[in-house]
Amino acid sequence: MQPPAAAVLGIAPHSGWAAAVLLAGTPAAPRVILRERLELSDARLPGSKQPYHELAGLPLAQAQTQLARFCTSAGGLAEGALRALLERAQAAGARHRLVPQA
Repeated sequence: MQPPAAAVLGIAPHSGWAAAVLLAGTPAAPRVILRERLELSDARLPGSKQPYHELAGLPLAQAQTQLARFCTSAGGLAEGALRALLERAQAAGARHRLVPQA
């Protein structure tokens, strides 16, 4: 049995979604293991895709409350999408380890 391949995950955020690419191999010969779109906004929360535009005209307290809802929703969606992506990566033979934030 072949040992799991070391891999690196790159994420590029956009409005309401992020592109995720998982690469393995070497710098000279990289291999794309996964390439996915991660949804980070909930269509059931109007304005969550473009919160600045949604909240710009609201009173500060109301904008803060709604922004907290958007952040909680986006955080949950991101966590679920990353967990699912890591499961698919593992199934594809890539190993992962979490690197603490600085």
